[in-house]
Amino acid sequence: MLLNEQQYQHAFNLLCHPEQKSLFLLEFEQWFEQVFQLKLYDFIYDQTHDNQSRLKLILWNHDDQQKMKNGINFDETKQQKIREQFLLLCQKHHISTKCPSIISYDTLEDEIRKRILNQVQKEIQNIHRPYIWKIKIIFDQVHVFYKTDEQCEVCQQTGISQEINQKILDIVKPLDSFHVFHDNFSCVFTSQQTLNEKYDGKMFNYTR
Repeated sequence: MLLNEQQYQHAFNLLCHPEQKSLFLLEFEQWFEQVFQLKLYDFIYDQTHDNQSRLKLILWNHDDQQKMKNGINFDETKQQKIREQFLLLCQKHHISTKCPSIISYDTLEDEIRKRILNQVQKEIQNIHRPYIWKIKIIFDQVHVFYKTDEQCEVCQQTGISQEINQKILDIVKPLDSFHVFHDNFSCVFTSQQTLNEKYDGKMFNYTR
């Protein structure tokens, strides 16, 4: 989930208005779906900080991203097919470019979820229930911190955590036109005690 605001807005606009896609993207998208049976939403060709050419493909979710892997690494056979097709399309459309040395993937569903949570973070943080120390939005997830591990366990057993989870789902649902918050959406429930004991009390360490 490393899309900048401009990249995200472009991909999101194409999601809302698919008729605005370029011929290049339409042909790339059709090829991608035929070969991998996955939907390609957008692509970004740029340079890394060390001047390597990079092709970033935007898929829908983490499951789609995993299908481009072989074990823990991206499938090099698939990577090479993408390079070759990208260069063929560049040649066809008279675009001069280098062969991408890096191919990476981002997920649009995660980006949409992250931005919806940021829109309603005040409402979420204003939820008051027993034992809550802090509610923190980290990337595209809501992390609920109780004060102690024991309180966290009690709230899970008594249904308080499930109630909090549903309240957060009720807050985000009205903004969720693309159904990125599924009915099985779940917050992360932990405690200040765990933060102190395992992460030296620092949120930075917890989020790494």
